[in-house]
Amino acid sequence: MDLVEFLTGDKAAREWKKRYPDSPDETPPNDYYILNENPRERTLPIVWHLSVKVVNGGSTADLEVGVAGLKTRLRDTLFWLTVEHGQVVRVRQQFLP
Repeated sequence: MDLVEFLTGDKAAREWKKRYPDSPDETPPNDYYILNENPRERTLPIVWHLSVKVVNGGSTADLEVGVAGLKTRLRDTLFWLTVEHGQVVRVRQQFLP
């Protein structure tokens, strides 16, 4: 995994202005800013019954896809990982407009 900071609200606006001081916009597009300053990738074990849910197109309900479905969606997508006792127990995709 690649750990990032998902900033919203005032924190996103401050970071946006710091990085883009000449921008006419006071806030980042869609009011979020993803900060990824550390190139280090981390590896965490997963539980055998890992719950993986992804955004399901135009539906408001997430779709359960399991680990196999997760592998097809990893590139350029943001996920929230829930870690308990050093293992990933839940994965949820972050909707990004």
